[in-house]
Amino acid sequence: MLEIENIHVHYGKARVLEDVSLSVARGRIVCLIGANGAGKTTLLRTISGLVRPRTGTIRFLGEAVHNWPIDKIVRSGLVHVPEGRDIFTKLTVYQNLLLGSYTADTRKTVPGDMEKVWDYFPVLKKRRNQIAGTLSGGEQQMLATGRALMARPKMLLLDEPSQGLAPLITEAIFGILRTVNQAGTTVLLVEQNAYKALESSSDGYVLQNGRIVLQGPARELLENRMVQEHYFGA
Repeated sequence: MLEIENIHVHYGKARVLEDVSLSVARGRIVCLIGANGAGKTTLLRTISGLVRPRTGTIRFLGEAVHNWPIDKIVRSGLVHVPEGRDIFTKLTVYQNLLLGSYTADTRKTVPGDMEKVWDYFPVLKKRRNQIAGTLSGGEQQMLATGRALMARPKMLLLDEPSQGLAPLITEAIFGILRTVNQAGTTVLLVEQNAYKALESSSDGYVLQNGRIVLQGPARELLENRMVQEHYFGA
């Protein structure tokens, strides 16, 4: 579904990603783990068109998308939930969700899509008229994810969904992600909580200093000694 081949990304003279290749099959949850500064966020930003690769190819559903404008990438079904959530803090919950639907082919789909988001996140329905900036961190993450779902994604790119959240809220967020995936949305997940990411994924990649150093089924990576020592504190 998503194929990344030999991507190089530089910020000025600084090399951030070097010869990165990975793939995400339809219907899977794939995680990308690594230390701070490894290049994880940059990779997601490159996939979604916010950063342009110096060399390499990104294909989504068989189309080379690395030179497409961002709105065309979103319309193709590739939707990014950024680190830090980036909700519209002065708008209501409902208004934030409505903005996520601007790519819908017809406005007739919006009420049904909104109901699906309410089903996933009942707390948002209760707070639909509340100003988004007054929500808790967990509720803001739910809102950012719900807004992305309003765009009818075929694949979600999620950057640090558990950042700053309490363990119980983190567990709830990951449970919702699994439900969204089971409903047909493929997920590429960047997550600092390596154990939770691998536990929730079918496949995983380890990024170090801008390079992929390990990849494989998530269960195998959970048992890998290097992963345990570097990311689990074992």
